[in-house]
Amino acid sequence: MTTWIFTGLIVLALLVIIWQWYKRQELRLLTAERQRQLDAVQAQHQQELAAQELLWQERRDGWQRDLQHTRDSAMAEQQALRQQHDEQLRQQETLWQERQQSWEAHKKQLVDQHAKECLARQREADAQAQAQREAAEALQKHFAASKAEQEQHFAAKIAALKDEFKALSEQILHERATAMVNLSREQIGAILTPLNENIGRFRTAVDLARDKGIEMNASLKSSLDDMFRVTQNVGQDASKLAAALRGNSKIQGDWGEMVLEDILLRSGLQARVHFNTQETIRDNAGAPVRHDDSDRLLRPDVIVRYPDKKAVVIDSKVSLTAYLDYMNAEPDSDEARAALERHLRSVRQHVDELARKNYPQYLPADCNAVDYVIMFMPNEASYHLAMCSEPSLWQRAFEKRVLLVSPVNLMALLYMIRIAWTRAEQERNQQDIIAAAQILLDRAMSFYDDFAEVGKCIENTHKAYDAACKRLRGDGRTQSMLNAGKKIEKLGVRLKKQRSIPAALLADSDDDDNNDDDAEKLEQGSDSADAENVAPGAEDNG
Repeated sequence: MTTWIFTGLIVLALLVIIWQWYKRQELRLLTAERQRQLDAVQAQHQQELAAQELLWQERRDGWQRDLQHTRDSAMAEQQALRQQHDEQLRQQETLWQERQQSWEAHKKQLVDQHAKECLARQREADAQAQAQREAAEALQKHFAASKAEQEQHFAAKIAALKDEFKALSEQILHERATAMVNLSREQIGAILTPLNENIGRFRTAVDLARDKGIEMNASLKSSLDDMFRVTQNVGQDASKLAAALRGNSKIQGDWGEMVLEDILLRSGLQARVHFNTQETIRDNAGAPVRHDDSDRLLRPDVIVRYPDKKAVVIDSKVSLTAYLDYMNAEPDSDEARAALERHLRSVRQHVDELARKNYPQYLPADCNAVDYVIMFMPNEASYHLAMCSEPSLWQRAFEKRVLLVSPVNLMALLYMIRIAWTRAEQERNQQDIIAAAQILLDRAMSFYDDFAEVGKCIENTHKAYDAACKRLRGDGRTQSMLNAGKKIEKLGVRLKKQRSIPAALLADSDDDDNNDDDAEKLEQGSDSADAENVAPGAEDNG
């Protein structure tokens, strides 16, 4: 009897050792599978980051090429506008020279007319000289006084005309220069202010995109660590809660929904933004939708939304009772096989139930639902037991448009969805950056146009100043005002104040020989009239 008891103890110890070895093997396989999944997720994320970096580099190069092309086009357009403006200035200068020649001709005509009047008065004085010799001496004194007064009056008029012309020219130049400076200051200020604002917004958008990428990388690394810890905690918590949940399907369902929502939140998704829980499916009119066969309201556990307005339904299904019976039964015993069969049958029933509900068919048309439902099994060990015991179970569920996932698989899937949301937000930021760059280019083009207009106005002012200097000094084809002044001085006109023409202006002025000859003739005629003491003509002039 003692031998049998001892033999039984040995067999029991061997069974315990075998069972422990089996559990360690199962745990090792589970750990290796989780590590492979984590490596796959990390490799895929690295590839997406590399592709995103390459895309950003290409876009930045494209923006630089567009800016260079815009700058070259603006310079070419500015050069063409400058040439057109030079041609207009040449035409205006030609027109002004024609008007100047007309004015000089009119002035010469007036001088000739005045000379003819003087000659006529001289002849009249000669005719009356013979009869008035007795009063010649008295009249000669009167003539001298009258002549001095006339010269002073004529000189005063000439000086007044010069001062008025000079003041008018300075006033016009000053007003034009002031107006151009104010206009340039206002236009440049109006251009630079929005340009600086757009550059600031562009810099802020670029910094935000860079900070967002750095934050996403750090968050992803932290999330991967959290996923590993959460996976371990989920497995441990599931084993601890299994006994408490056993036999109560309502509590099991609530626990599965709680685990599902916890994984959703830990993956970085936001409730009511990226997913909704216990949401009643409604049609496009907002009315609740009922199932065609059961006439029951359709209320899946979770509806997860994609950035492209697609949606996928996730429903939690817990199968713990049969699984716990299997774990508590002796390995390879009839009780264990019966519990395993009940566990597989429970999983198949859940799959058939989700296939009959067909959630994607009842989602609104604008929801663009994915044509499958995700069946979430919150207990990792029960999931792997079903998959290992019946490998075709996953394929059978997939043919019914149901995807079986465990907490680890669901975590990886949700991270992919979160990455898609993050990329969508980055694309929206990039669109904002592109829009800011377009506004910046438009402002730059407007600035180039306004700057060209400012250059035109400055050139016009410079041309007007050169034209005024030419009219003052002469250009070889027209008589200058300085030469005319010298000729008037040669005719005997003297200023009240003794002033001399600046040497610099005299050096730049050109003398007109024909006008000099006419001035000499007029001067000789005036001297002969003085010598003959013609009094009547002097009285008339006075």
